[in-house]
Amino acid sequence: MSPKLTFHFVAVFVVSIGMASWNQHCFANDQIPIPSGVASDGLPGFFNQGIPYANTRQLSFAGTARYGIIESVGPVSGTHHELGGTLAVGGVIIPWISAALLFDGKYQKHPDDARGADSSFIGVPVIKLRGGAPLGRMLLLGGELEARIPGDEPPSLKFNAAILTARVLATVVSLAPFYVGATVGFRLDNSENVAVAYDSFRPGDRVALDVSSYNAVVFGLAMAYQFRKFRFILEGDSLKYISGDAPFSQSPTRITAGARYAATDALQFDLYTETIAGKRPDISTNSPLLPILPRFSIFAGLRYTLGGKTGASTAQQNDGMNRLNPNDKKKTPVTEPIRPPTGTVSGRILDAEGLPVAEANISIQGKDGTETTGVTDAEGTYRIPEVPVGAVTVTVTAEYFETVSFDVDVTKDGTADAAPITLVQSKVGSQIRGLVRDQNGNPLSANIRVVPGKLKTKTNSDGFFEVDVVPGDYTVEISSAGFVRQNRAVTVGDNTVVILNVDLTARQ
Repeated sequence: MSPKLTFHFVAVFVVSIGMASWNQHCFANDQIPIPSGVASDGLPGFFNQGIPYANTRQLSFAGTARYGIIESVGPVSGTHHELGGTLAVGGVIIPWISAALLFDGKYQKHPDDARGADSSFIGVPVIKLRGGAPLGRMLLLGGELEARIPGDEPPSLKFNAAILTARVLATVVSLAPFYVGATVGFRLDNSENVAVAYDSFRPGDRVALDVSSYNAVVFGLAMAYQFRKFRFILEGDSLKYISGDAPFSQSPTRITAGARYAATDALQFDLYTETIAGKRPDISTNSPLLPILPRFSIFAGLRYTLGGKTGASTAQQNDGMNRLNPNDKKKTPVTEPIRPPTGTVSGRILDAEGLPVAEANISIQGKDGTETTGVTDAEGTYRIPEVPVGAVTVTVTAEYFETVSFDVDVTKDGTADAAPITLVQSKVGSQIRGLVRDQNGNPLSANIRVVPGKLKTKTNSDGFFEVDVVPGDYTVEISSAGFVRQNRAVTVGDNTVVILNVDLTARQ
């Protein structure tokens, strides 16, 4: 590795970690919707792409099995079948630093050649170091170093054949429950050092040889949508080899799609598929070394996490980290009072249409008069720890809704899962009402939405609607299938009724 390449390789990681550390110092107390979930490397992430920051310490174990097929390539015709998988252990050491160790292995069954049956087994250990932090309330930013150390034959290692990758990672969290991730980096590839005299390899072994003669630029994009306990993920990433001898068409692009299910706070299941787009490299004698990945693969993953709470809010997780921070120890020993036993209360708040109510205030009152509070997230869920053991009263308040109270029993170190609560819109002294018709005066079936707020209704058979509101300025959105949507601005005073009649124009 040349000194110049080493400098650029390390600089990518050092600069991103420096920026992340500064932002961790500036924004450590912000409440940010950090996406939960563990990737195949045992660290927080999508499927393949990592998330640079987690707001709770955790240790995760990840196992992933896969089956893939490689179409007929090279001088021997026939399909290659691959069985493989990864085993990983990863940990968030402190919120802005994490590390992982994993083993990636595969067995390939190749078409018979002139020498008979042919199969290959390859195993590679991988080490990862990642750092990152929030950038304001919108973005998680950080970097990652990865080292893959192949060998001549398992279980040997050849350090001068290491594949070193430095990446900058970014995750947009301001769109929750949508999350968007991006990565760009540089791959320093020395793996051809394990393939001495590879021209003498059997065709099947040449297909299985996952090495390259070229360094590469890596980049990728990931998108996810969280729906209750499910997360749907779509990823795309690619390598661009830095050499005129390796055409761009031979640079592999990987498309990954699937879903994740969080069975509990600790247990997670993944199921996804991958497709490799791009032209297959030449594997004839004296051709450059390039990896040949399965054209199509299916993956099944199991993850188990110790320490992290997938349903906990950012504020609660940060509070837990602060209590565990060894830097908070007093110089003078202090005898702490005995704390009463506590448990956790969790649940979900919905409106009359079954939609989540975000930013609802949750207040829990114990028999001893202690009060514990929290706020629902974008999915209307809440999880509040440190609640006194015994019967407690939970009170839910939200703008435009009537206040609701109910009782739950809390057990020591347990979680009381309250049934989903449906809030009723409050009756207020002002109103917006009107008629929705077409250009000929015929009543229309239309959807009415009043913003700001979560007020929604529909017109009746006569095209009439009414919405109770508190005094203020609003935008009324009127939409009907086959007609151009209209937005109307209205100002509502105290104890007044605003009449809003709308004629919609048919779409051309």
